[in-house]
Amino acid sequence: LKLGQSCLLCPNEGGAFKQTGTGQWAHLLCAIWIPEVGVGNPVFMEPIEHVEKIPKSRWKLVSNEAIFKALC
Repeated sequence: LKLGQSCLLCPNEGGAFKQTGTGQWAHLLCAIWIPEVGVGNPVFMEPIEHVEKIPKSRWKLVSNEAIFKALC
Protein backbone atom coordinates (compact mmCIF):
# COMPACT_ATOMS: atom_id res chain seq x y z
CA LEU A 1 0.00 0.00 0.00
CA LYS A 2 1.47 3.33 -1.01
CA LEU A 3 0.85 6.74 0.53
CA GLY A 4 -2.17 8.42 -1.04
CA GLN A 5 -3.57 5.08 -2.23
CA SER A 6 -7.22 5.30 -3.21
CA CYS A 7 -9.88 2.66 -2.86
CA LEU A 8 -10.85 0.52 -5.84
CA LEU A 9 -14.50 0.86 -4.80
CA CYS A 10 -14.70 4.56 -3.87
CA PRO A 11 -12.76 7.79 -4.50
CA ASN A 12 -11.57 8.21 -0.90
CA GLU A 13 -7.98 7.93 0.26
CA GLY A 14 -6.79 6.73 3.65
CA GLY A 15 -8.56 4.39 6.02
CA ALA A 16 -8.53 0.64 6.61
CA PHE A 17 -7.45 -0.96 3.34
CA LYS A 18 -7.34 -4.65 2.50
CA GLN A 19 -5.89 -6.20 -0.61
CA THR A 20 -8.17 -7.74 -3.21
CA GLY A 21 -7.60 -11.12 -4.80
CA THR A 22 -6.20 -9.29 -7.84
CA GLY A 23 -3.63 -7.26 -5.90
CA GLN A 24 -5.56 -3.99 -5.80
CA TRP A 25 -6.64 -2.20 -2.61
CA ALA A 26 -10.07 -1.37 -1.20
CA HIS A 27 -11.54 -0.15 2.04
CA LEU A 28 -12.80 -2.94 4.23
CA LEU A 29 -16.01 -0.98 4.88
CA CYS A 30 -16.62 -0.58 1.14
CA ALA A 31 -16.30 -4.34 0.75
CA ILE A 32 -18.73 -4.94 3.59
CA TRP A 33 -21.35 -2.49 2.29
CA ILE A 34 -21.35 -3.64 -1.35
CA PRO A 35 -23.62 -6.71 -1.54
CA GLU A 36 -21.73 -8.56 -4.28
CA VAL A 37 -18.34 -8.19 -2.58
CA GLY A 38 -17.06 -10.25 0.32
CA VAL A 39 -13.93 -11.38 2.14
CA GLY A 40 -12.16 -14.68 1.57
CA ASN A 41 -11.14 -15.25 5.19
CA PRO A 42 -13.68 -13.95 7.73
CA VAL A 43 -11.17 -14.18 10.61
CA PHE A 44 -8.55 -11.93 8.98
CA MET A 45 -11.13 -10.09 6.83
CA GLU A 46 -9.01 -10.50 3.69
CA PRO A 47 -8.66 -10.77 0.77
CA ILE A 48 -11.54 -8.80 -0.67
CA GLU A 49 -13.20 -10.96 -3.31
CA HIS A 50 -15.89 -10.93 -6.01
CA VAL A 51 -15.32 -7.32 -7.11
CA GLU A 52 -15.96 -8.55 -10.66
CA LYS A 53 -19.56 -9.41 -9.66
CA ILE A 54 -20.45 -5.72 -9.23
CA PRO A 55 -22.69 -4.82 -12.20
CA LYS A 56 -20.99 -2.56 -14.74
CA SER A 57 -23.95 -0.18 -14.54
CA ARG A 58 -23.16 0.50 -10.87
CA TRP A 59 -19.56 1.52 -11.65
CA LYS A 60 -20.95 4.42 -13.68
CA LEU A 61 -22.90 5.91 -10.76
CA VAL A 62 -21.63 9.21 -9.40
CA SER A 63 -22.16 10.33 -5.82
CA ASN A 64 -23.48 13.74 -4.81
CA GLU A 65 -20.15 14.35 -3.06
CA ALA A 66 -18.23 13.81 -6.33
CA ILE A 67 -20.53 16.20 -8.19
CA PHE A 68 -20.09 18.84 -5.46
CA LYS A 69 -16.28 18.52 -5.56
CA ALA A 70 -16.29 18.87 -9.36
CA LEU A 71 -18.31 22.09 -9.17
CA CYS A 72 -16.07 23.78 -6.58
